[in-house]
Amino acid sequence: MWIFIIIIAIVVLVFSFNSAQNKNITDIYNEGGIGQKYSYLIKKISHGQMQVLAKTNTSITIGATEQKQSFEFHIIKTFNTVNILYTYKCKFPVPATHNLSWEFPQNGDQEDMVNQIFFDIKNLVHKLNMATF
Repeated sequence: MWIFIIIIAIVVLVFSFNSAQNKNITDIYNEGGIGQKYSYLIKKISHGQMQVLAKTNTSITIGATEQKQSFEFHIIKTFNTVNILYTYKCKFPVPATHNLSWEFPQNGDQEDMVNQIFFDIKNLVHKLNMATF
């Protein structure tokens, strides 16, 4: 009897998760896709040779690779938030990878998001510059 109840509970949980995920995808689609929903954010954090590297229903990755460094932003829309992951890889003077991440409300002010991202990246660059001297 207990096994039957546990199986039913698992089925209900899986069904609930799938329903929520499908709603998340439908919401993004109805808002024009992730590129449209977060177009201001994408425009502001894109620079130089950055281009779209990957795109799914709920995420977009933009980045650029240069001779001595590469940059990537992963923008991932989850249920009620948008997560942004930043990866900076440098090959000089010492090969290293640096990561930053942010979590914002899904409908938060994108200008505030950009300001926070740039502030944190500026601090990272400052720390890296201080570490090389």
